[in-house]
Amino acid sequence: MIHVGYFADGLGVAEAIKFHLDRLEMDDEMTEADLADARRNPKYRTVDWWHHNWREAHLGPRTGAGVIHV
Repeated sequence: MIHVGYFADGLGVAEAIKFHLDRLEMDDEMTEADLADARRNPKYRTVDWWHHNWREAHLGPRTGAGVIHV
């Protein structure tokens, strides 16, 4: 599973997915079926949702109440 720490390290959605896939592919025991398993290699939409929730929890909302206006 993609670790939300990737986001804390400054990775965006696409970067986190690529980094995670690279890590999975380095595992000699990883099969094509494992790479196709969304529990091990989540889809873009899932990672985007995790990133949205992480961002809101750690950086605040992008719009509406709570946004700092300069």
